[in-house]
Amino acid sequence: MSEIQGTEIREPKLKESDYKIAVEEARKLLETPKETISPVERKRLVSKLINEVYITPQDHKDALKSLMPSFVRLAIDYPLSDQQIGKVVRAQRILGYKKITTSELIAIHGGDWEEINRIFNANAERRGSWEQAEKRVVSNNTLQTVYRGMWLHNADVDLILKYGFAPAGLGKYLTIDQMVLDWISFFSGAKQWGMGDTQESHKFLAMQLPLSPVNLLHQIYASGAFGTSSPFKLGVSTTTIENLERLKGRFFGNYLFRIHLPATKLIATKNEGQQEDEHTVLYYIPPSAITGHTHVPENYWKSPIDTLPPHSRFWDLLQSKLIRNKS
Repeated sequence: MSEIQGTEIREPKLKESDYKIAVEEARKLLETPKETISPVERKRLVSKLINEVYITPQDHKDALKSLMPSFVRLAIDYPLSDQQIGKVVRAQRILGYKKITTSELIAIHGGDWEEINRIFNANAERRGSWEQAEKRVVSNNTLQTVYRGMWLHNADVDLILKYGFAPAGLGKYLTIDQMVLDWISFFSGAKQWGMGDTQESHKFLAMQLPLSPVNLLHQIYASGAFGTSSPFKLGVSTTTIENLERLKGRFFGNYLFRIHLPATKLIATKNEGQQEDEHTVLYYIPPSAITGHTHVPENYWKSPIDTLPPHSRFWDLLQSKLIRNKS
């Protein structure tokens, strides 16, 4: 029997024992004390790991497993703030990877903010992308309201309210170690791929491997053929009510959650007011940040565009169904 009006979701997606592990791993990513690696050491390690993945065949599992702890450390122990990471990623996406060299990508993973500023101010085009990326940086830490929609069985909703939002990558792999191992295995052995010269292959790997949170954020936005999503996601996407109304909710699911978080935790994309206008939260959203949720009937999203209410009435329409979460 369907639990959702108009949308048949026969079984829960989430298993509590597995989801609890994923949430514990997500918390660990946020709470593990950092022993910051110097930018010089980071760059040395990044270069070494890129080459190791490049030359190591995919079937050499033990060799790849030995690299995994260093990748995990680089991906988590990064000196930049969430807003700085967001600015770098937006600038890269505006500028395009072809206009950034391999050594510059390695320097970005190194995390020296002054060096990164020099890279993006090297010429007028880069400076333009850097200035455009700056426009979506926030410095105040006031609480902001964002929303997350999902297609869920109501049993899944109960687990999310209990444990919070774990990122999709951990929902799939459960542990960060297993996820990173599969990630580097996926790209290993590039030397045998016939991609061209070593330098181009190294550049490709510098863009793809979990070498810093910069690449973690790129994977959250990455899509492949036929719109397939990257399995290596360590962030949770949210959006604004303005974007919900503008897109008429067609991509947002049968449950809608209201979330309050400090503004500095919300990393904006480059596409303000567009379909991709998301605000990403790295790693985890705790249940205490979820301040309300509601079921959204599917026929609401299917209404003709010109009959949908303007923004001033959008949340009011859902407000009568809003379940306020206990603090």
